[in-house]
Amino acid sequence: VDLLDITNIDQDQSPPQFSLIAESEESQKQSSISASCSVNQVAGRDYTDPAFILQINVADDKSQVKLTYSVGTYPGGADVIRDDRMNGNTVLIARQLISSLPLYWTARASNSQGASTASQCSLQTYDTTLPIGRVDFREYVYSSHQSVLIGETTIIDDTNIIKQLH
Repeated sequence: VDLLDITNIDQDQSPPQFSLIAESEESQKQSSISASCSVNQVAGRDYTDPAFILQINVADDKSQVKLTYSVGTYPGGADVIRDDRMNGNTVLIARQLISSLPLYWTARASNSQGASTASQCSLQTYDTTLPIGRVDFREYVYSSHQSVLIGETTIIDDTNIIKQLH
């Protein structure tokens, strides 16, 4: 008897089953099309070294599950990444992708009998650019104080700006 033999003699006609991922409300607002797939860009990384976390929750009661993901510029697409392998239900991948466009992830789970199923999630933008901005002094040409210059700064970015300085 081989203790490491994980093959199953039973025929498995049903595909793997995706189930819900426990997420925070904020995470659900930012990423998910379905609650069985979640993708988020990792915050705090340098814009030249972006990464994303893809999380799914899938299982098969009778056989091993092979996981792959694709990324496209349209739902179900694979024009950015096609069928990259996942080594678990959660992966962190540091990779440059197309910036400033909505991206759609399709996670596919296949069992040893070839039955498969998919789940989709998306990001409104994959931000790999620095914020841009300008300083305007037009409205404040004159000042009654010689050493004070007053202006207005406008910052623009692909993603929501979450911290404002006053």
